[in-house]
Amino acid sequence: MTAKAKSKTIKEIAKARKAAQDQLHADMDRLADRRLELAEKVGNGGKLTDAEKKEQQTLVDALHKLATVETRTLLFALSELNDSDDVKDLQKQLDAANKELDDTRKHVEDISKSIKKAGDFLKTVTGTLNSISGLLGALVV
Repeated sequence: MTAKAKSKTIKEIAKARKAAQDQLHADMDRLADRRLELAEKVGNGGKLTDAEKKEQQTLVDALHKLATVETRTLLFALSELNDSDDVKDLQKQLDAANKELDDTRKHVEDISKSIKKAGDFLKTVTGTLNSISGLLGALVV
């Protein structure tokens, strides 16, 4: 029987995601800079050669592919987080905290009902004492 491999921690997943994101952004910036160079050439009245036109389209395609890769790496990181032992432990802690809060809420509701009953009892006692006081006052006169 084999032991289950420990999943990556939240920090490990975030670190890997950040490294991938940084590399993707560096690649995207490099491609976008070259695309901007070509656009500036046209903006300054120059004409693109056929090779530059092809390069420009290749740059656009590559940027789209990198954006897709970025989305996929994000989804993969989210999946890893969802499956990680750390997140599962956090969920258990949140569930336990929610149960404890619910138990506390029920206890407070019970105390509130008891206080209301005590208040009603005190009103009855006060009414009875007022009646007795009235009777005693009538007897003394």
